[in-house]
Amino acid sequence: MTNLTTKKAAISSTVDSDKQAVIFDFEHGKQILINVSQLSEEIKTHAMLHGLKQKLGDAAAIARDTLTGKPATIETKFQAMQEVLDRLLGGEWNKTREGGGQEGGMLLQALISLYPQKSSEQLKAFLLPLTNGEKAALRLDPAIAKALLKIQASRVSKEVDVKGLLSGLGDPKKELTKPKPMK
Repeated sequence: MTNLTTKKAAISSTVDSDKQAVIFDFEHGKQILINVSQLSEEIKTHAMLHGLKQKLGDAAAIARDTLTGKPATIETKFQAMQEVLDRLLGGEWNKTREGGGQEGGMLLQALISLYPQKSSEQLKAFLLPLTNGEKAALRLDPAIAKALLKIQASRVSKEVDVKGLLSGLGDPKKELTKPKPMK
């Protein structure tokens, strides 16, 4: 198994499969470490079931069908959860990335396209300590924004009728109203 580290604001968390531990590192230097061996069997079972509930439930947290662009139906959500369950039963925690095994989110993929001289590991290490706010600011950089749009465009189904999706909103230019002057 591999380790997975995530950072939210001033706290980073690491799931260390080899040590069977979860580690929380705080920006001010303190740490919380919980090893599975410290837990009772009842707590281990509860934690495992809670993790499975979250993993499967997260799969259904989709607003739109990725193929059609339409709102996700209950069947779409069911299929997403079933896919995760099938993968777990097959011994895989994470979904294998399509398209030559690319890994990481779109921001990482954008950086890989912009900095081909850097390895994906170097770019992951660059992104790891950044806060969500810093990553959001990176996404606004013109070169990164352009790369992100290119990645998004490559992932959108050509069968989606964008004009049809937007037709119910009316003409955006006609919908704009001038702000009322202040008195």
